[in-house]
Amino acid sequence: MAMHGPATGGAGRAPNHNFASFQRNFNSPHRFHSPAYRQPRGWYSHRWAFGEILPSFFWARDYWIDDYVDFGLMPPPPGTVWVRDGSDALLIDQYDGQIIQVVYGVFY
Repeated sequence: MAMHGPATGGAGRAPNHNFASFQRNFNSPHRFHSPAYRQPRGWYSHRWAFGEILPSFFWARDYWIDDYVDFGLMPPPPGTVWVRDGSDALLIDQYDGQIIQVVYGVFY
């Protein structure tokens, strides 16, 4: 799974991003095999929902999903990125970590 790191700071962020039309939580219609997942040290599973803020330790290269199409995920709108937590994929605002969309059960 190809990954990339987050943008740093809020510089260059387009004003008034409105991701309301993307806000939803749903189960993935398909599950995909992927490399082994390693959760952050000291982290316990959490069932995320849109509107929550993803902790900054997920803003490490190992959690960002660059090959989202391979996992049936939509292309992220500008200013957002996909990140993985356990078997779920989360679409987040890349500048503040707010969760915009959660797809449950994407990964085995």
